[in-house]
Amino acid sequence: MKRLLLSCALILVGLQYLPKHLIRPSKQKPVKREDQENPSSNHQDVSARQQNKRTMDNSPLAQPVPNEQQWRDEQKQGWERQIRTAENLNRITVVGAVVAILALGGVIWQSRSAHIAAEAAKISADIANETLVASRRPWVSVEIIDHEGVEIDKTFRFAFRLKNYGSTPAVSVFISPTGVLWQPGGDDPAARQKDICEATFDGQPVGFGPFTLTPNQEHVESAGMDLFSKDAVTKSLAAGPHANSIAIFPHIMGCVRYKSTFDSSIHKTPFNVQITRKPSKSVKDNSPELLAIRTDIGPIPANLISLRSMNWHSGIQPD
Repeated sequence: MKRLLLSCALILVGLQYLPKHLIRPSKQKPVKREDQENPSSNHQDVSARQQNKRTMDNSPLAQPVPNEQQWRDEQKQGWERQIRTAENLNRITVVGAVVAILALGGVIWQSRSAHIAAEAAKISADIANETLVASRRPWVSVEIIDHEGVEIDKTFRFAFRLKNYGSTPAVSVFISPTGVLWQPGGDDPAARQKDICEATFDGQPVGFGPFTLTPNQEHVESAGMDLFSKDAVTKSLAAGPHANSIAIFPHIMGCVRYKSTFDSSIHKTPFNVQITRKPSKSVKDNSPELLAIRTDIGPIPANLISLRSMNWHSGIQPD
């Protein structure tokens, strides 16, 4: 009897651990009339539904994981495609920018080359024109010849010699000279010469002229200046660097103005000549002071006079 009770108790305990669907019978839906008429079809449909239900009921809980992983893979692939597309677009943009820069550089280079070529052509044309003009224009030179000696308060006489070294005539030739007794530290002779040349070009020239010089023709014009008058010498000595100075530095300067018959252009030839004593062979120191005209030694004969052309860096240049 005890064994029977123990067996019943074990059976009751075992029934607690059995699945409910094995204990409780499933409720069956009432069979419809069309189902009764087609029992095989109904049986197949029920079997298919039960099979699908069993498949869904028996699916493990981790079954959605493959679907989520697949979604993540698809998302990753989508992002990778977008990144590759963006990178390709960036590469295309960079290549396009490089091509555009190279094209712009080519345009600039071509423009610069064309500009350089145009400038070179212009320079060549200017040089050719200047060469043509220089080969066809007149060139007039001037020098002082046939001068007398120097004596205080006596007119200094000399002559200008003009010559046309060009290939075409020079017309309306004027020469405008003036005399200056210059002292070291005094007014700049170059500035005075520039004023004379500018006055020669403004309005009617003052001086000797006008006359015409054909190619290789010379013209000699005699002139005289009161360069060593007592008043001029006294003023020059007073303007000197020393109170008891006895040296003067006379200059004859001016400008020659003439016109070209080739292109009607106007040209000028400035000149500046200093009157000094000739260097002495017995005196080693031939400084400007010793070569100056001294007022305490009397007249200086013409054979002891020297005329030196002066080129002042700040003066007007020939053209």
